[in-house]
Amino acid sequence: MPSKTFLNLPEAKKQKIMDAALHEFSVRPVEHAKVSNIIKETGISRGAFYKYFTDITDLYQYFYDSIKLDAHQKLYDALTSTNGDIFAALDYFFEHLLEYFDSTKYKQYFKVMILGMNSFTEEKYMPGFSGGHQVQEHFKRMLNLETLKIDSDEEFTLFLAFLTDMMHDLLKRHFMEDHTVAETLQAYRMRSHWLQDGVKKRG
Repeated sequence: MPSKTFLNLPEAKKQKIMDAALHEFSVRPVEHAKVSNIIKETGISRGAFYKYFTDITDLYQYFYDSIKLDAHQKLYDALTSTNGDIFAALDYFFEHLLEYFDSTKYKQYFKVMILGMNSFTEEKYMPGFSGGHQVQEHFKRMLNLETLKIDSDEEFTLFLAFLTDMMHDLLKRHFMEDHTVAETLQAYRMRSHWLQDGVKKRG
C-alpha cells in the first residue's frame, strides 16, 4: 500500500503518477516494469518514489486495486439475480467482464496483465474464484446445488478450478488473437453448453 506521504499529495500529482503507472504497466508486465520509467515520466526523484511506494510491485498493486472490477461481488450479484443458477450467473459475469476489459482506457493494461501471467500473478490478479476457502464457501452457499451432479466438497473445488481455468484460457485467447467480445462470448457459451448438455448424442 502507498504511504501516507503519497496519499497526502495534491490530486494532480497523484494522478500524474497513476498516469505514468498506466503507461508503464500497459507496455510491460509487472516483473519487467521499471521504477526508472515512472521517475522519467513524472519528473519525481528516485528518493521521492521510495517515500511513496516500497517498490514497483507496491505501485502495481495500488494501481490494480484502484481500477479492478469487484469480481466476487459481480458473481454474488449474478447468483442472486439467477436464483443460484451457476451457468446463467457465469454467463452474465463473463459477458460483463469482457465488456469491462474491452471498453475502458485500461484495455491495453489488461491485455499485458493477462498475457504476461505467471502462476503467482494469475492467482493474485486474475478474476475468478480465488480468495481462499471463505470465498468458495460463500459462493457455494449461494448456488442451487440441486441442479449439479456434485457429491463432495473436493469435487466442488475441482469443478470451480475447472471453470476458472476455462475462463482464463478464453481471456488469454481473447487478447492474444484479438477477438471481439461477441466472438469470445460465443466461444464461452459453446463450452458452457457442452458442460450443461454434454456432447454425446442420447438414445
